[in-house]
Amino acid sequence: MEQQPEEVQLFLLRTSLLEEFDVALCEEVIGKTLKLPPVPWARLMDHTVRSNLFILPVDPESSWLRYHHLFRDFLQARIQRDRPDEALAIQGHLAELALERAEWERAYRLLQHSGRPETLADLIEKAGSGMIADGRLTLLNEWLEALPPAILNQRPILISLQGSVAIMKKNPRDGLALLTRALESLRSAGPVAEFTRTLIRRSNALRMQGQTQSSLEDAQEALSRTENAPEMLSLRAEALRAIGSNLFVQGNSSEALHSLEQSLQIYQRLNDHRNIAVLAMEIGMARMTLGEYAAAEGSYTQALEHWQSTGNAVWQSNLLNNLGVLQHVRGNYESALSTLERAIEYAHLAGMPRLEAYELVSIGDLYFDLDAFDEALEAYARARTLNADVNDQNLDIFIDLSEAHLVQHTNDSQRSRALLDQC
Repeated sequence: MEQQPEEVQLFLLRTSLLEEFDVALCEEVIGKTLKLPPVPWARLMDHTVRSNLFILPVDPESSWLRYHHLFRDFLQARIQRDRPDEALAIQGHLAELALERAEWERAYRLLQHSGRPETLADLIEKAGSGMIADGRLTLLNEWLEALPPAILNQRPILISLQGSVAIMKKNPRDGLALLTRALESLRSAGPVAEFTRTLIRRSNALRMQGQTQSSLEDAQEALSRTENAPEMLSLRAEALRAIGSNLFVQGNSSEALHSLEQSLQIYQRLNDHRNIAVLAMEIGMARMTLGEYAAAEGSYTQALEHWQSTGNAVWQSNLLNNLGVLQHVRGNYESALSTLERAIEYAHLAGMPRLEAYELVSIGDLYFDLDAFDEALEAYARARTLNADVNDQNLDIFIDLSEAHLVQHTNDSQRSRALLDQC
């Protein structure tokens, strides 16, 4: 390598960080990032290929090149040692491109060995909301826990992400405390969008704790923050969704449907297919409660097709549970049992004990209608065991009501009254 001209040596060192590259990527990531004068990228690429410098075309018809992995590793180690600031700048730009494509792991890997935890914290702040939306909670939690506590505890956006993960995977109470702490900082120091996003997250946590009125107030405040703010249109849709979810829990299915459909209209304007699928599921739930079974099944099927295409285990589990309950209500018991068992498999795969517990209650209710009382009690008991760690108060009430209904049917009125007293 030392026998090559300096411009070739620099080309080799810098392009080794790209792994695969063409002229356009070299100019975008290296030229612009380092603010270089015009570089003859095509000539340098041709020279390295003709000089047999361990570089090969990605495929015979492609203009993209890559290094032999051993030579690439050597070059990357050299630039990290001799030109660390350049290496960090190039990797930072590559990480930004990976973030734009939702390639979370690649972005993190590019910066993981930078020796600058603040840079990783910046990355997690940018990626966190998208990772939550994609159900990558375990990975996000690992990244958060790997940060030094001194950084984690002084950044309210990271605290908000911690709270959101805690709600979904661990304990809504812990999540609620973290989100309240984040809001205290964000209310005075902003940014407004992050404050609004955290309000919506706390609204969801409060709803899981059974505090629907407080949850509704947070969602309504979030909605007011998005008024006349086109840059926060997606957050406005989320606030409307949170309002609809609370109204649904409160039994106001018609009003809930109105808010959810307003949210859906915004996501359709934004061409946000992921959230269109989320709203399709929740609209299906509202329509099912209103007795519009065919419309509900259509909504569920539309949403399920999307989540199957993306491989998102969390949302597939959610959808399959709702679809299984609908099949149960419509008397399709065999299909319902198969669908609910698949829902539990996906919940377990995603590491979501809260979802798994809800789905076990759904299966218990199905067994009850099949007069399989022992199997129903076993399902409720398993759900109760899972909820001991999750501590979802709505789920506690759900289990108590289902089990009370069953034991009343088996003439154990004393046990039934005791369960109802707990609700």
